[in-house]
Amino acid sequence: MDAEDIERRSVTYLKTILQESSKVIPDIHENDKTPSWDGEIYLYSSSEKKKKNLAGTCKVQVKGTYKDSQDMSCKETISYPIEIADLQNYIRDGGVLYFVIVISKSTDMLYKYVPYYSALLPYDIKRLLKRARPNQKKKTISLHRFPTDYIKIQQFTAFET
Repeated sequence: MDAEDIERRSVTYLKTILQESSKVIPDIHENDKTPSWDGEIYLYSSSEKKKKNLAGTCKVQVKGTYKDSQDMSCKETISYPIEIADLQNYIRDGGVLYFVIVISKSTDMLYKYVPYYSALLPYDIKRLLKRARPNQKKKTISLHRFPTDYIKIQQFTAFET
């Protein structure tokens, strides 16, 4: 599987699971060439997705990675490197919801997807950048398993306005 196929599959999978929430509209682009973001998520205070119910937006970055036949289902967290330049862009824009989708082939030759995320807020990014060495190009972050069942996604995206 080439890099473009991995990215396309990762974005498609993430959009599919985010749409399990009645209060979310993902606007995430495949083969996106913007500098640091792949799109954004529109969050609504109600399942009636109208302008008056728009609670906010969140910038999103999606990365995909392919692991040969490894069972990722038991891992609750993973580590992933992010370029320092991206972190600097995220801090200027108020943060980012960073996703990594791990793709592997299962024993029945079907693809398996395991999503992970990190909500990188300005405070978190400042802390990461403070620990960076001069001339360091990347910083490794920890990502947590993203829920994939309907009820947990609803809970994850629920908030009061």
